[in-house]
Amino acid sequence: MRAQLKNYSSVKAIFFSIVLLILLFIIFQKSLHMYFDHDEFEHLHTTWKIYSGEKIYVDFFQNHNPLIYLFLFPLITFFKDTIQTILATRILFFVLFSGILLFTYRIGKLVFDKLTGILTVIFLSALPVFISPGISIRPEVPMVLCCLVSLELFFRYLQTSSSKFLVTSSFFLALSYLFHQEAIFFILFLFGFIIFNTYKKRLNFKSLIYFVSIFLFIFIIFITYLFFTNSFMQYYTLCIKLNH
Repeated sequence: MRAQLKNYSSVKAIFFSIVLLILLFIIFQKSLHMYFDHDEFEHLHTTWKIYSGEKIYVDFFQNHNPLIYLFLFPLITFFKDTIQTILATRILFFVLFSGILLFTYRIGKLVFDKLTGILTVIFLSALPVFISPGISIRPEVPMVLCCLVSLELFFRYLQTSSSKFLVTSSFFLALSYLFHQEAIFFILFLFGFIIFNTYKKRLNFKSLIYFVSIFLFIFIIFITYLFFTNSFMQYYTLCIKLNH
């Protein structure tokens, strides 16, 4: 009986893996042939302007956080202003999309079970409203990936109490905001969850301070960069005040 159940589980795993691989192949083809909208060209053009020596927020208008452009900078440096840049960037964002699926699976497996993780990934991979923006050249894609990485690491900290998971969770949480301002909603949620569990004494106060300290340290580096480049007021006006 146990052998039959084990064989049944293996067959299910193989079946779901094949379904997922087929879906990923279709999505990859879509990422290479899907139309490019103006937002995608905006992000590539902004990166090209930075590559050309212009200063973001100061020399031209941009109302997104800057990490996405530093992330794309090596591709512009290597491919310059060619069609290969667009295709290479789409492939890169397909990899990020795959990372989102991977950490969705890891969180599902960690919190529930392996089957839940696999079924969640298959469901997302078959959802057009998730696929199209997920493979587009948008800062929300690495933002979501960083949020999921942060959440998975935080859950691992709860299981192990290892400080390395707490540090890296806070680090990726800060990065998520540097990719896109909308990460503030997830940041508030996670901080609220941590504060609530600290209040209920499920987490110690030292962990809260540690987590906040790492997060603020990344932000201090970012703010220092803005002041050093004389772009703090322009950043505040375009990315904070204008967007709200």
